[in-house]
Amino acid sequence: MQHCSSTAAPQPATGSTGSANDGTNYVTTNISIFPATECRPEHREYLQHDGNLCAGYGAAKNRSIDVDFSGSPLICDKLQSDGKIYRTVQGLLTWSTDINHAPHLFTNLTTYREWIDREIEKLDGEPQTSQRPIVAQTVSGYPNRSPILYG
Repeated sequence: MQHCSSTAAPQPATGSTGSANDGTNYVTTNISIFPATECRPEHREYLQHDGNLCAGYGAAKNRSIDVDFSGSPLICDKLQSDGKIYRTVQGLLTWSTDINHAPHLFTNLTTYREWIDREIEKLDGEPQTSQRPIVAQTVSGYPNRSPILYG
């Protein structure tokens, strides 16, 4: 089981006419990726291929109340062969339900790595390799940690 986190903006207050989110009040929740065999029956039909990940909270593998917005990232730390730990976006929230507090379904970005590399290459004209992480920026306070687009 891999431990990760997901970040989402909190919902606007009841009666609010919009969102004045400046990016400083996001909610981060620790969740874990579970094997498809351990995912709840509500999701098994969606886990027949590697394109989805099942992630939840705690021993009961429940959904987190703080992760509700499609596109929320599933961020995991991965130890690379160079000894550095990279913060990677493993998935994007695809589907979540309140039914039986079922865990979340994330699109597994690692499954689509080659396609993503080809699309990035079209945009910037530089070849991408699956062996080379795409570093977005260094995480301040963590000299050996850099967030990357995906792992």
